Amino acid sequence: MFPLLLLSLLDSSYARKPEVKSVFVPPPDYRINPGDRLLITAYSRRVSVIQYEAFVDNSGAVPLEVSPVSRPASVRVEGLTIDSAQKVLLGRFRKFVPALNFVSIQLISPAKFYVMLRGNFDPALNGYMRTNGLTRLSDVVLDEKVALPYSALSRVRINGDTFNLWKFVKEGDLTQNPLLGAYDTIFLERTDSVIYAVGDFSDGNYWTVEWSEGDRVYDILLKLRQARRIYVLRNVLLNGRKASLETPVNVGDTLSFDFAIPFVIVLGEVVRPGGVQFAPHKTVQDYIIEAYGFTERANRWNIRVKHPGSTKMQRVSLDYRPGPGDVILVGSSLLTMRDIVFLGPSIVSAAVLIYTTFFRK
Repeated sequence: MFPLLLLSLLDSSYARKPEVKSVFVPPPDYRINPGDRLLITAYSRRVSVIQYEAFVDNSGAVPLEVSPVSRPASVRVEGLTIDSAQKVLLGRFRKFVPALNFVSIQLISPAKFYVMLRGNFDPALNGYMRTNGLTRLSDVVLDEKVALPYSALSRVRINGDTFNLWKFVKEGDLTQNPLLGAYDTIFLERTDSVIYAVGDFSDGNYWTVEWSEGDRVYDILLKLRQARRIYVLRNVLLNGRKASLETPVNVGDTLSFDFAIPFVIVLGEVVRPGGVQFAPHKTVQDYIIEAYGFTERANRWNIRVKHPGSTKMQRVSLDYRPGPGDVILVGSSLLTMRDIVFLGPSIVSAAVLIYTTFFRK
C-alpha cells in the first residue's frame, strides 16, 4: 500500500500546482497567524512532489495533504516563524512520505486583523485599527495621523511588554519594534518632556519630540526621521541661537531647521533645462548628463555656477561638485560646427575676394 502511495506522490501528474501570481517575503521574525494564506511545497531531491494552498484556521493549524483525496492530519503552526514551521511540517510529512527532504512555506497573503489602541491615540479611531501580520509597531505609532503629540515613544506597551521605539529609530534595533499580532493592545503614554521642532517638514507648525537624557540636535533629527537630509541642512537655531549637530538639548527647547532646496538647477545650453535631484557625489558633468546633455550650441568651456543668496557667477570645470540649490549655467558658442560647415565656403570666398581686390598687386 505504502509503495503505491509513494509512487503516486512522486508522479508529477499528482503534484498539485496552484496558480499563485506573487508571494510576500516576510522578515525572519514573522510569526504565522490564523487567517494567513500559505503556499506549502514538499520536495524530494529538489523535485516538487506536493504543492497546495492552505489557510491557517482559527485553531492555528494547516492541513497536511499527502494524497489527492485525503488529509490524514492537521499541524498547528500559529506563532511559529516560517523557518520553524517548515521544520515541523517536514517532520510530519515524513511519517507518510519518508523520501521527502525539504518543505517550503511561502506567504501568499497575511491575515488581516484588528489591534486595540489605548492612551495617547487619535480618538477618531475609536480605539481600534485594522492591520495585518506584516505591520510593525512603528508603522502604527510613528504615523502622525494615529498617535497624538506629546507621545512617550520610549515606553510603548504591547500586552504589558514595554518597548523603546527610539532605540529602533536611532539604532535599528528590531527587538524594540515587533510585528503586531491579532488583537494586540498597544498603550501609549503622554509625556510633557518634549522638544519643539519646526522646519519644512512641519508645514509651519511646531512638532513635539520626546526628550531623552543626553539628546543632541542630531538625535532630534533622527527622531524626526530627517537625518537623511543632513547634506541639505543649512542652519540650525536652538532657542533662536545658531547651534551645531552636537549641541545638547534640554526639555522645552525649540529647534528650527533650515533645509536647502534638494535640487540643482541646470540652465542654458542643455537639452532639458530644469531641476535635477541633488546628491553630494555628483559633479557638474553628472547634472548636465541628467539634463540630457549639451545642445549643439553649448560652449563646454563656459560653465558657471551661482550659489543660493549670491549674485555672482563662478566659472567652474566639469568635475566641480555643486551644492544643493546651486544654479549651473551652460554658456553658448557664437558658431556651432554646423554653422562652420555651411558658412565655411562663403567665408573662404569672401576672404579670397578681399585679398584679390585690396592686397594683390
